[in-house]
Amino acid sequence: AEQGIVNLGEIKPAMLYAWRGPWSPGAAKVRDRLAPATQNLYVSYLHRFFKWAVQAEYLDRDPSVLVKRQKYERIQTQPLASPEQFAEILAATHKLDADRYTIRDVPEYGRDLRAIFLLMRWTGVRLIDALMLKRTAITDGRLNLTTKKTGKAIKDRPLPQAVLDALGDVQPQLHVRDGYYFWSAKCEDEDNLTVIWTGRIKLLNRYLTLMEQDGKPMQFRSHMLRDTFAVDLLIHGMPLEDVSYLLTHDSVKMTEKYYAPWVSKRRLKVHDDLQQALIRMGAEFAA
Repeated sequence: AEQGIVNLGEIKPAMLYAWRGPWSPGAAKVRDRLAPATQNLYVSYLHRFFKWAVQAEYLDRDPSVLVKRQKYERIQTQPLASPEQFAEILAATHKLDADRYTIRDVPEYGRDLRAIFLLMRWTGVRLIDALMLKRTAITDGRLNLTTKKTGKAIKDRPLPQAVLDALGDVQPQLHVRDGYYFWSAKCEDEDNLTVIWTGRIKLLNRYLTLMEQDGKPMQFRSHMLRDTFAVDLLIHGMPLEDVSYLLTHDSVKMTEKYYAPWVSKRRLKVHDDLQQALIRMGAEFAA
């Protein structure tokens, strides 16, 4: 309607390029910019729609074929720097609920986000698995589910009381599917479910002052909680193979690829622990 287009056949590749333009990192409005992965998700929707239009014979040619998914380097694994940062994130969810009527008339997403964040932080599940969590997935304080990305099972994973309490606060709601904690009844597509909640998570950054170790401002992303779960386990001495199993990775090599810096730190800790043990056994070392 904005472009005065009546028929699909009037849409040209140049129009689609112009439509995609505001998403780029150089977009004039920060709120319009989208991460590369999200951009590629929308491009996939674009391709699917026009492919259908051609198959349904509404179009002879697909104008979206020239709109390519962009290549990008995935964001480096980035756990939270301290427990204090996680506490700040949880505090921000309370602020989000307190301000929700001044932002827009929305339900208490802060309460839901607290439960999602605690679940991810203490179990290492991906965002999509948290969002698709069934109420029957928790029995006797333990988590059981099949992961969406890898199809692997998580069985009898113990849940800290803080996670159970937060999930207990999320009562069944009319706008949520029966039997689920967070999956909106109006959302049919699992990819859209992630996009919707990622937007809500972005709102939290207005309340956060997170910093990287070099002092630069840090944007919070939910995947940092999964990274924090893995890194803390490695630093506290859990074998890489066990961490890989808990993350439901396809191989230990994948785990080592993403968490190599912290694997090295763990090895240094092992050497420090070895030296202390040898000292207790009577060995001496040069100062």
